[in-house]
Amino acid sequence: MSTPDVTVEFRRLRSHLERLAPGSARTFNPPATADELERLDEVLDGRTPPELRALLSEANGQDDPSGVYGMINHLSFCSVDELVRFHRELADAVGDMVEPRPQPSAYRWSVWSPDWIPVMTVDGDALMIDLDPGETGTVGQVFVRPNAPDLDEPLASSLGGYLARANELIEAGEYEVDDDVVTIVDLY
Repeated sequence: MSTPDVTVEFRRLRSHLERLAPGSARTFNPPATADELERLDEVLDGRTPPELRALLSEANGQDDPSGVYGMINHLSFCSVDELVRFHRELADAVGDMVEPRPQPSAYRWSVWSPDWIPVMTVDGDALMIDLDPGETGTVGQVFVRPNAPDLDEPLASSLGGYLARANELIEAGEYEVDDDVVTIVDLY
């Protein structure tokens, strides 16, 4: 089974959001610059996931100073600056709590890993890409790391797969829109 193309799926999702939640859709930033992507790669020690690079090349997160417009289930797409800041904040706050998880598991770590890269955030919760999964996981799997980190199973094996699932649920009518936020309960 091939991995859905993150660029195609993001454009498809953005089209849905422009129709369903135009206020949220207007908060997308222009694409990240080459300098921004290079800085991200420096912070991540040269391991920026290609899917994340492709996503940021479409839109460098959202600019919503009011904090009102979370795109999907109140999560907002991170810009390079937000991603770097959130990754560093987690490393500083819980970096000493890195604990191996009993295997077999989809996750190698329990509380935090520097190999978890945020894509979307809200109030300390984050949608993450996992670059160092456990025995039953997949490199690049996407999961939610809640502020109180009790990890559920990964949501998708890739960022493109996660966006494709969001699109499928929207196209099936399995969503609600309230205050320009699209809620897709079955996505989680």
